[in-house]
Amino acid sequence: GMGRLTCLQGNLVTRCRSRPGREEQVKYAYNTALTRSLPAAISPARRFLCGVSGSKFAFLAGGFPTNTTGSFSNAVDAYDDELIHTAPEKMTRMHGPTSGAKVGGYVLIAGNHTSVEVYDENQTHLALDVELSSSRYAMGSAEVGGYALFAGGYSNAVDAFDHELTRVTLEPGLSVVRSLPAGCTLEMYALFGGGSTEEAAIDAFDENLTRTIGPSLSQARASLTGAVVGKFAIFAGGYNRTYLTTVDIITVE
Repeated sequence: GMGRLTCLQGNLVTRCRSRPGREEQVKYAYNTALTRSLPAAISPARRFLCGVSGSKFAFLAGGFPTNTTGSFSNAVDAYDDELIHTAPEKMTRMHGPTSGAKVGGYVLIAGNHTSVEVYDENQTHLALDVELSSSRYAMGSAEVGGYALFAGGYSNAVDAFDHELTRVTLEPGLSVVRSLPAGCTLEMYALFGGGSTEEAAIDAFDENLTRTIGPSLSQARASLTGAVVGKFAIFAGGYNRTYLTTVDIITVE
């Protein structure tokens, strides 16, 4: 059966945040020995872009190329497992802040429009009619049970796409309206945490796309990030009237 999600602890790390209004092209790569290297820079410099791991390439797409909030980007950068940089065909529309997920042999990128940009595993930009249920941005994304999920974006909507890129809009969606939530996949759950400065609960969707309310973060916050290592999901940082150093650890018992 499904395991029970548990919040193990809150912890602190040193604060690390970018300077507002400054976009840079610098990015670092770390191997399994945590050795840092400096691959070729993305172009143009931008912020609030998304990163998606495809079968052969890591994609970095969209975002804000300047400090003007009304400006978005359609640029896409890609790196292979030898850190060779390429520039796939640009997206059809300007997207930002973007979210991305992989399903089947496709990489999906969305934000600020109903249209979803689709790339295959060879970086080919596909002209397919794939759309969100509503236009929104600042979403969280995750993958579970053969679905790519896009959640929130100043909304409680959750759209799921299967390997044929057929969309299912989930009911119920998120338990609260979320913007800039963190999304990640822990075992059989897609988790969405944060994105609200009022509500700390985590929404969890299983492989059947059924929602449960998971454990609460130690502090409600937006603009955090999420990652998974081993049997742990890590929700770190964020903002709630001030920038935070909080780290919450979620596990499945």
